[in-house]
Amino acid sequence: MSIAFYNVENLFDTENNPFTFDDDRTPEGDDVWTQEKYRDKLQKLAGVIAEIGSETTQQPPAIVGVCEIENRKVLEDLINEPKLKPYNYGIVHYDSPDRRGIDVALLYRKDVFRLENSVSHELLIYNSKEPDKRVYTRDQLVVSGEIDGEKLHFIINHWPSRSGGEAASSYKREKAATLNKRLSSN
Repeated sequence: MSIAFYNVENLFDTENNPFTFDDDRTPEGDDVWTQEKYRDKLQKLAGVIAEIGSETTQQPPAIVGVCEIENRKVLEDLINEPKLKPYNYGIVHYDSPDRRGIDVALLYRKDVFRLENSVSHELLIYNSKEPDKRVYTRDQLVVSGEIDGEKLHFIINHWPSRSGGEAASSYKREKAATLNKRLSSN
C-alpha cells in the first residue's frame, strides 16, 4: 500500500467563479484554459496518480493528499478518469477562503481506508503592516480513519507562498507552521 501527496498545480475547471480570482483559468482568460486543456490535464494527472507506488504495490495509492485544486468538481472529474475510476476513490474536501479559490483535499480508496472524521482548520493570518487586514489562504485539513485496523491521521496543507519575497512573507509560513504543530499535537 502506498500513501502520497501531490501538488496538482492549479487544477481549475473552465468556469469563471465570480467569488474567486480564477479569471485566468477560463477560455477567455490569460491561460486560455479550454475544456480540451482541462481534460488533458485530468488525464495526465490520473495517469501519474495511478502509477504512484505501483512498482512496489501493483496498485495506485490508498491515500492521496492533494493541493492546488479549485473545488470538489475537479476532484470528481479526476477520480472519474478511466485510470482511477476502477479504484473507487472517495473525496474529503472543504472550500477554503483562499482568494484564488485554491483548496487542499484528500482522496482515499474506499476499499482500503475507512474514513472516520475530517475537520478543516482555518489558518488565520493578518497583514504584518495592516494588522486589521486579513490575508485569506488555504485551510489545513485533518482526516482520520483506519487501514487494516490501524488508526491513522493525516494533515493536508499547502502553506502560503513566498510571494513578495521570502523575508516579507515568512510570517505567513510561520503561522502555518504554528497551526500545523498544534494540529499534530492533538
